[in-house]
Amino acid sequence: MLEKPENSTNAFSVDWWEKFVKFLIILPCSNNSHQIFIETLKNYYQDNKCTLCMLEKFDSECKSEDAILWFTRDTFLYRLLNQALRQHNIEVMFLLSFYVQDFYRQMKIENENFRKKYLENPCITLYRGQIMRLNELERLKVGDTIINNSFLSSTFKLYYFTIKQ
Repeated sequence: MLEKPENSTNAFSVDWWEKFVKFLIILPCSNNSHQIFIETLKNYYQDNKCTLCMLEKFDSECKSEDAILWFTRDTFLYRLLNQALRQHNIEVMFLLSFYVQDFYRQMKIENENFRKKYLENPCITLYRGQIMRLNELERLKVGDTIINNSFLSSTFKLYYFTIKQ
């Protein structure tokens, strides 16, 4: 389930995948979906003590209102969600559905706050660093458009991306 080869986006898959993610956001989750997620990942990461430790911390500390905070940490969660989005991995997306719903709700609130704050001057500059091979970038192209199925983090602060020598 978690071992799926890397796929790229193509024109056929863009529409159905977007609808699938929207469906996942409104689909009711079972009461034990969080626990199923934890148990599945404990089994998958059984030989990775560092990730197991972070998984235990996630299990005991993560609340619905912390979804963005957990996503922005350098943990299994960020990598797993973005990989599942890129690969169109339906099984993993269902496994993450409780988290995706929390993340969506929190992002929606943050988006509304952001729009209110920048309503009068909607043009802003953000920075994003990403190292990619040219062939990786080409695989994301549909015509003249680059399609991305994962979340991209960005910042207002350029100095995060200054290369130090």
